[in-house]
Amino acid sequence: MKQNTTWVATRWYCIRHALVPESEHKNTFYGAMDVGCIPDMELAKWHTHILPTQNIVLITSALRRTTQTAQAIRDCGFDLPADLRFDTMNEMDFGQWQGTPVSDHAKGADKSFWYAPAHYRIPNGESFADVYARVSDTVLALTFEHAGKNIISVTHAGTIRAMIVYAMGLPLKTAADINVDNQSITLLEHFHSVDTDGAIVQQGKWRIHYINKIPDKSPHE
Repeated sequence: MKQNTTWVATRWYCIRHALVPESEHKNTFYGAMDVGCIPDMELAKWHTHILPTQNIVLITSALRRTTQTAQAIRDCGFDLPADLRFDTMNEMDFGQWQGTPVSDHAKGADKSFWYAPAHYRIPNGESFADVYARVSDTVLALTFEHAGKNIISVTHAGTIRAMIVYAMGLPLKTAADINVDNQSITLLEHFHSVDTDGAIVQQGKWRIHYINKIPDKSPHE
């Protein structure tokens, strides 16, 4: 007897936080540091025309630049629910490099980071592989926890790159080739099937609708 199944679609609207001003980052690695940002209110208003208005969940990282970006959308009159904050969605921890000039690490002993970023772990920090592991685990768990909903996720470039690589099944080394602009939107959709009792029949697959969408700029399909 053929089993009756239903496909459940869960959408992730992935927004990168707003621009961190130079007065905050001073051209240094800030990664997991809790620096502030200055949202572009025109982009925040644009978000209100793109984002879904029903059946939504708001996810942010534990860093205030993501909650500031979400608040800017609220300030444009968009009804966002209270955010659920996850430190597992934070930006990459640059360890000993945090607070030091980016130019200091573009050459010399640490140049392997630039040539093999995925598996190079910065002293007292993370590799991109570490970021991928924590982000993919969190995304999978939240996808099933909030199945069938529209998840608005305000996080970071590294986090979103990890999500894209995970959803597309790409090699980790390709993450550095993915551009994620401040306040851009990347739309990922997950499908899984359930039986009449709600039990999962098929774990699921992903569809990429667009990556790095911002006004006046064609998204990369």
